[in-house]
Amino acid sequence: MVVFFWIVISMLFPEVYKDYTVMLANTCILFVILQIMQSHNITDGRQVFFDISVLIFLATLFFLPSLLALFLLWLQILTSPGKKFRNSLIPLVVFAILFVILLAASLLLGWENQLFLRFYYLPKFDISSFLQYKFLPLLGILLINIMITSWLLKKSYKRYYSGFFISLILVGMVGIVLHENKNAVGWLYFTFPTALSGMMIIEGLKRHWLREALLWFFVLSLVGILIIGRSYLL
Repeated sequence: MVVFFWIVISMLFPEVYKDYTVMLANTCILFVILQIMQSHNITDGRQVFFDISVLIFLATLFFLPSLLALFLLWLQILTSPGKKFRNSLIPLVVFAILFVILLAASLLLGWENQLFLRFYYLPKFDISSFLQYKFLPLLGILLINIMITSWLLKKSYKRYYSGFFISLILVGMVGIVLHENKNAVGWLYFTFPTALSGMMIIEGLKRHWLREALLWFFVLSLVGILIIGRSYLL
């Protein structure tokens, strides 16, 4: 059901499907989020942290705001059992090794300029860039995330998820402010926690008819918004 929710919510961002690099980065970040959530309570997470670091590096090559996922990884390392200082160095070591390998290959092929451009970005903050109709779904999903997360905080057994969702929201907000492709950043960090939260709420309902009614209302509402506002979203 999470995948279904994620696909439906992603329909609100049709412009991101024009850029295959953003889609590849999003795929990597989805695996990053899943592995971070699964690494909770792991006694020795060195192998998992190594794998996550590699995925973040690959995602960063495709879409630079993916680099912000490092903060999610470091937060997970600090809240997990084990040697925190040693584990916190794993992402830095992985990035250094992979960058040296890529730099060596780029020098041999004459692609060093393209490599550095992948990691170069000068933030431009312009308040007028936020005042566009195509960012309305992004604002709506942000508000939904905040409301659902505050509701999950009341459930003691779901506080880990709510804390992780809060960190995702904060990281996504930083990326939205700093990067010009705001919908792509929102798609990267907001859609999955929204889908997972929606699944938790609907599956928590005891009445089957109410669960089905909310599910269909959610799907039809998003499809209607997409059809009516497609010209504004693109």
